[in-house]
Amino acid sequence: MPDCSDAAFMLRSAFASLQGGFRFCSAQERGKSEVSAADIQLYLFEHLSEDISLEQLAQNFFITKTYCCDVFKKQSGDTVLGFLKKIRLNFAKRLLAETTLSLPEVAWRCGYRDYSHFGKHFKTDVGSSPELYRRQVREACFQEGR
Repeated sequence: MPDCSDAAFMLRSAFASLQGGFRFCSAQERGKSEVSAADIQLYLFEHLSEDISLEQLAQNFFITKTYCCDVFKKQSGDTVLGFLKKIRLNFAKRLLAETTLSLPEVAWRCGYRDYSHFGKHFKTDVGSSPELYRRQVREACFQEGR
């Protein structure tokens, strides 16, 4: 178990771990930084439907954009934007499977302001268009219900 004396840090890390594969890091790995990748991940989860820029994210934590990216990469092994894309697309898959929201509404709720940009990201990462994904998931659920 890592040497983490800050209970709040451990709770945030556990939440981020459940949602996005964050690994615990020791206080020594964190260094003297008051900001951790878990803090950044939690912020991204809470604001994933918003238009988030690296500049805004860094300003929120009163750090530079470069420092934000470096801390995140060092502690999580992922880039900030890569992680944000991953959680947005995972949320999109959930919305497509569990709701009847229109495809542009799904994109909007996942933080994409341009549906075509959302569709390209989705197809690249998931392997099918959002429409096809929704159809396949629903057909699979229907087949299991028989």
